[in-house]
Amino acid sequence: MKTQFINKLVSQSWNIPRARGRALLASMVLKLRDERPAESKYGDPLPKLSIMGDVAHIPITGALALNLPDWIKEYGLSLTDINDIEQELSQALNDPRVATIVLDFDSPGGWSIAGNKLFDLVEAAAQRKPVFAWCADGADLCSAAYQGAAPARMILAGRYALAVGCIGTYLTVLDDTEFWKQLGVTWEVFRSGELKGMGDDGWSEAQKKFLQDTVDTFGARFRGNVSRFRTSLPTAEMEGQYYGGEEAAQRLFIDGTSADLAGAIAKFRGL
Repeated sequence: MKTQFINKLVSQSWNIPRARGRALLASMVLKLRDERPAESKYGDPLPKLSIMGDVAHIPITGALALNLPDWIKEYGLSLTDINDIEQELSQALNDPRVATIVLDFDSPGGWSIAGNKLFDLVEAAAQRKPVFAWCADGADLCSAAYQGAAPARMILAGRYALAVGCIGTYLTVLDDTEFWKQLGVTWEVFRSGELKGMGDDGWSEAQKKFLQDTVDTFGARFRGNVSRFRTSLPTAEMEGQYYGGEEAAQRLFIDGTSADLAGAIAKFRGL
């Protein structure tokens, strides 16, 4: 799709013959490729699906997002595009060698919408093959990432996992109107609706309510999704708390601990 768009852009918008447009396009194709990069610009391998015997190992690292451009991924900024995870889950589900899928998390969370999609993907995958979740020592399984792990048949973590849980959503906005006033700058916003241009000239009560309602909607879906699968987790623990691996197990965020991934997989097999 990228190449088609650029071909139209250079041939139509600039009134360049198609043949010449294709020549220009050819020189750009490496930068415009749709393939997911295998390594960063610095030569470091990027997290990706691997098949270990009959186990599909899918790492989910860093902040969760959607539709990340390839050039962003190439910088190795510890981001995960859930669309990539969707492709990897599909590959694992359709590979006859794979009997078990393990999602290996080290993520503080990310976009609520990305967490919602990951939850739906894992829930659907778990109906076809056993899906398990793992969080190693020093790693995170928080917020949107925890939501994505919730449908897994079992969730294990290292005793020294850094943070597990953090159920809920939030939105931070910057009100810099007083700063600009001190500089002698004021804003006049002409809007066709009360919610257009929110924050440009401060925050009205209607605008604040809209944002709070949005956060509440995503938060309610998050808690509802978790409650469907983590039935023993008290609702009182769904206020943003997070714990290290051992305490997370005691508080029923996860099903137990393991020394390492190999030990976790052995426990998964025994379920």
